[in-house]
Amino acid sequence: MLLVSFSNQYLEHIRLNLLPSPTTNISPQEMARLAGKLEQQLKNDLIEQEIHLPRLIQYLLLSNQPKLALKYQIKAAAIYNRKGFYEDALAFAQAALIQRERYYPEDIQKRWLIHSMLYTSYVALDKPLEAFEIMERAMQGTNNPDNLFQGCFMMAMLYIRELQERDIVKAEAYLERGLAELARSNIPEDVKLFQKTFNCNGMALIRYRQGRHQEAVELCQWCYEQINALLNPEQHLLYRSVLLFNIAQVYDFIGNHEEAIDYFTAAMVIDPNYSEYYNSRGNLYFKIGCLNDALEDYLKAIELSAPYPEVWANIGQCYRRLGKMPQAVHAYSTALDLQPNQFSVLVARAQVFDMLEQPQAALADYNAALALDANQPLVLANRAILHYEAGRYQEALNDLNQAIAWAPETADLYQNRAVAFTALEREEEAAQDLKTYLQLNSFGQ
Repeated sequence: MLLVSFSNQYLEHIRLNLLPSPTTNISPQEMARLAGKLEQQLKNDLIEQEIHLPRLIQYLLLSNQPKLALKYQIKAAAIYNRKGFYEDALAFAQAALIQRERYYPEDIQKRWLIHSMLYTSYVALDKPLEAFEIMERAMQGTNNPDNLFQGCFMMAMLYIRELQERDIVKAEAYLERGLAELARSNIPEDVKLFQKTFNCNGMALIRYRQGRHQEAVELCQWCYEQINALLNPEQHLLYRSVLLFNIAQVYDFIGNHEEAIDYFTAAMVIDPNYSEYYNSRGNLYFKIGCLNDALEDYLKAIELSAPYPEVWANIGQCYRRLGKMPQAVHAYSTALDLQPNQFSVLVARAQVFDMLEQPQAALADYNAALALDANQPLVLANRAILHYEAGRYQEALNDLNQAIAWAPETADLYQNRAVAFTALEREEEAAQDLKTYLQLNSFGQ
């Protein structure tokens, strides 16, 4: 009797090392001179600025004019947020906040700017509570309607996307308040209209989460039409592409795949260098079985981006469906090199190793996956098969006992355990499991 194998559908951030404080007795005046010299050297070279900003900040902090460091702390935080070095951006922004409070306590706009950068870093580092606290504090410290409009949008996004306990009502209330703040702003009317489209884009996300999908699409389309009417064709291309991308995602969700592909493609025409668009269209191609198109998009996403474990995992899935198992192993392994503790990728690679008749490698991956999450009956069942085929019948039985404890209504687990009982010459228990298997199967029909 053969055991039934189960399929489990595949469902580190980088840190820069900040320079240590120098252990020298150079005078503050000399530090100021060194800072001025370095500042002149970096003046027109953006790459050199990025490399040497930490040193310039150090020189200024140790000089007789430490308040001048604030400008560069803010600049460093902005650069590192933009480059994706969020922990370092956070460190510079936190230091900038202290400098601002010490030397520029009345500068509300600098305070708002720093709080906004802190918010960005916290969200990117998956710390929504810290982002919530910092933005709430920022909004309490300003009456500027432009700032409050931005703050309302950011708070709404926390409630709808980031916080563990989502609250659509509060998210919508913040967007409504944002519109009121925008109305009392003194910015030009065309700028107001542009800002309003941001707000409506947020409202589209709310409608999407409420299941009001057509309204979500219509809001995004309205935003896109307003932008096209308001701006020159070459302005705000990223935002235009995001609106089209959002429409594509809604169509994908409701199963209108042809429209979704058209909108994904339109977004990519506007912004052909954004890897996430290729990954998303690749996912849709994969879903509808266009595997070669999916693979082409995934490979393009890799070409355009920094190391990207999600896309490498998707490439592994694609190669697996195409029957190219060695290539699938390579892709899964690359994903795990980039981000080791991925349960689903470990399971997927284990299944491919099993197909390649490499049981020891498969067993190692199942062990690693179950060390991350032991509450996985189908993975336990698959590992039990490897134990059984290697003659380790008691280990197979142990895994199946645990699997049944987690999933007592899964009929095939009892059939598999009956096989293990038979191998251990426990015929009575095997017969009882086969009876349970037949009963559960009859209930399911």
